[in-house]
Amino acid sequence: MTVPLGDLQAVAGTSGTDRATFITADVTDDADRATVANDLDEAYPEYDVRTSDNQVQSMVEERTIVLASGATLVGLAVVGGVVLTANLFALVAHQQREQLAALRAVGLSRRVLAGTIGTQGLVIGLLGGLVGLATTPLAVLGVNRFAASILGFEGLLRTPPAVYFGGFALALVVGTVVAIVAGWRAGRYARIEHLEL
Repeated sequence: MTVPLGDLQAVAGTSGTDRATFITADVTDDADRATVANDLDEAYPEYDVRTSDNQVQSMVEERTIVLASGATLVGLAVVGGVVLTANLFALVAHQQREQLAALRAVGLSRRVLAGTIGTQGLVIGLLGGLVGLATTPLAVLGVNRFAASILGFEGLLRTPPAVYFGGFALALVVGTVVAIVAGWRAGRYARIEHLEL
């Protein structure tokens, strides 16, 4: 049975309050979506019929500025995370300069010092990655509930395992690499003069 959207809203009592502007149709997994869309378009020429791929493409074309802003925010978040992590390990190395100078005085190489601070970075990256893995499903759930209340679509945001793996790997790599670089630089400046007599 097919009911025009306005009539459906009148029957449901949601005229004037329903934000829906389109109706979705589910097809079986083995159905050709383009063929179904063409059949519906011919049967109901007064409606604009699109496949899900066409709908997504249309939304992307209409919302390029929003998507570009989102991509920019993600990029800034990554760059900001790297800068904050670098700042953290520069401060850690500065606060530990006496201990690092003592280690250099007893003959430890810059590589060992960099590895020591790099291990701290690995632990912090591991903890940060685990926190990210734990909070991402909660954030996705919140965004999906918000999208369902605004757009009427449930499960709009999906995070495949690659997203979790990529985020966890990024946390480990950034934490470790930044810490190793900070440790290497700290090893250069860890001198006997920094030891208190």
